[in-house]
Amino acid sequence: MASKPEEQERMAEVSQAAVKAGRSPSHHNVLRIVQILFVSCLFLFILALNISRAVRADYNHDEDQYIASARLLLDEGLLPYRDYPYFHTPYLVFIYAQLFALTGSYNLLAARLLSAVCASVTVMLVFWIVLHFFRNHSWVSRWLAAIGTLFLYLPNPLFAATAGFSWNHNLSVLLMLGSLWLVLLGSQKKSPGVWLFSGGALLGLAVGIRVSSITILPAFLLALLWLPDKFSGRRIRWPRLLFGVGFSLAVLPLVWFLITARQEFIFGNLEYAQLNSAYRLDVPVAYDGLVPVFGASSLPEKIGYLWNDVIGQPANLLLFACLAFFGWSVLAMHLGHKDEQAFRNILVFAATLFVAVGSFLPTPSWYQYFYAPVPFAMLAIALGLAYLTQGSSETRKWISLLLIQLVLIANIFMFQDYRRMSFLRYVDLWKPLVIHRVGMDIRELVGPSGWVFTIAPIYPLEGGLRVYAPMATGVFAFRTGPLLSAEKQQQYGIVSTQNFKAYLDENLPDGILVGFDPALEKVIIEYAIIRGYISQPLDRTLTLWVRADLDNP
Repeated sequence: MASKPEEQERMAEVSQAAVKAGRSPSHHNVLRIVQILFVSCLFLFILALNISRAVRADYNHDEDQYIASARLLLDEGLLPYRDYPYFHTPYLVFIYAQLFALTGSYNLLAARLLSAVCASVTVMLVFWIVLHFFRNHSWVSRWLAAIGTLFLYLPNPLFAATAGFSWNHNLSVLLMLGSLWLVLLGSQKKSPGVWLFSGGALLGLAVGIRVSSITILPAFLLALLWLPDKFSGRRIRWPRLLFGVGFSLAVLPLVWFLITARQEFIFGNLEYAQLNSAYRLDVPVAYDGLVPVFGASSLPEKIGYLWNDVIGQPANLLLFACLAFFGWSVLAMHLGHKDEQAFRNILVFAATLFVAVGSFLPTPSWYQYFYAPVPFAMLAIALGLAYLTQGSSETRKWISLLLIQLVLIANIFMFQDYRRMSFLRYVDLWKPLVIHRVGMDIRELVGPSGWVFTIAPIYPLEGGLRVYAPMATGVFAFRTGPLLSAEKQQQYGIVSTQNFKAYLDENLPDGILVGFDPALEKVIIEYAIIRGYISQPLDRTLTLWVRADLDNP
């Protein structure tokens, strides 16, 4: 963001150029209004697309622990790690709790809308950064590159598969990208300290939402070695220190959790991944709804998964090819100089690489984990385009035509996704609202203050009901708990297939909801039958077992 004198000077130059071109400053103001309206319409279109993705997506069990944990904090004041198991860094819990305080029991809809907004802002931030990369080009080249990059990003399958779910990917990626943008801006300022401090703080917040975001940190440390020569000696050491201070302050709450619930925090963020890997060795098939799914666990399997299931998709292959052609081909340019171009190249390319490394950390690998590098890859492609179009007008023409063709190809692959935006008209069919109605049906059967035991706590929470805190992670702790000793399960507050009967006997639930994983829920159904619960089908797949002695309203 330019300072006021710089902005006034720039406006004066623009006005002089407009006069030379036969246009008045008022005409320039009209053009700016048109640009603002155009960008606003772009954002609304992108937001509508991502909201349509959010309301079309079926229930996913990865969403349970984010939403359930936020409700436990809001309704009962319970904290992750200390009061129940949690398998991520915890900042999203507090964000969702504040959101749910405003939205009532429409938890899933509110969380997904927030993800859709974050995904849309990420696209627009990429758009804005590309405009910045092309600021020395003609306005035609500048807008063509920004719009082309945007429509190369928007239909990307990895983005489409992630934008609509209430996971921790969208917000963490937005914060990482915002951190990179602030550091890029800081490199152009005479006093970059506040920019680097803010960039470090955003990165720390990203780590507090998704721990794998930490892998981008070496990209910043490496790029700061290439800061332009005007920042030298003591003048640059101080801004670098401020980046670290901003990052450290943002992760201080993580230190508090580490101190107050050390073993539980370490288990949730590090040891559980090993436990999940061991579970996959014993049970290679899991269920998402009623569809069997597989996950890659070893590094060779993850690489094979990336190549076959991610890059193997045509639209993702197109992105990979563009990155190789437009992006990596200019990596070595200017590295011998400590100038703005070298700094920008190092930061963007290193960020793409290190964020991609973070995609391999979770085990097993799933498709959405490979979304995080996508916006950074888009910036790398734009950097390559900016460099390649510095030549003759003939070169710019052919590069522009190639970009247009690539964008058209990418959007042809995802044309059906645009067509499905019409789903927004059918509010009654929105999946989060369908799930909310199921939650209200459960409420009618067990009463407004009923307790429900289930591996899918989102459903009863949509009805404003109470769930058991140890089940906040949904299916994850329940199915992997038996791999731990009884002492460890008690220490970490885990209720599993091994000990849930004794746990429930002390506080019988008013309802038991099943229908999400037939193999895993077999023991739960047996328990419900033995304890005399009555079966109440909710739909074709879901069944609520209700206590026989329950006085229903």
